[in-house]
Amino acid sequence: MDGVTSASGCRPADEWGIGTEPKGAAKALRIQDRLFPLQTTLFLETNPSPVKYALARLGLMTEDVRLPLLPVGEETRRAVDASLAHAGLIAA
Repeated sequence: MDGVTSASGCRPADEWGIGTEPKGAAKALRIQDRLFPLQTTLFLETNPSPVKYALARLGLMTEDVRLPLLPVGEETRRAVDASLAHAGLIAA
């Protein structure tokens, strides 16, 4: 895989099992709380480097980037790792 494309919001709420009933709102908030740190850390450095690093941590691709982009720094790596763990995607 050479590139990364962002497609946020491409799934309707009913496909997440959220719907419009009151319980759906609570479920949506739980999902948001789980994913918000990851959404924030993926933009700590120039996109797509943090996204590629996260996908590499999940075993989906390499984190290699082409110039003029650079690999993410150590601080961003730690932040992405922590947010992936918070989302339950990797072990803490």
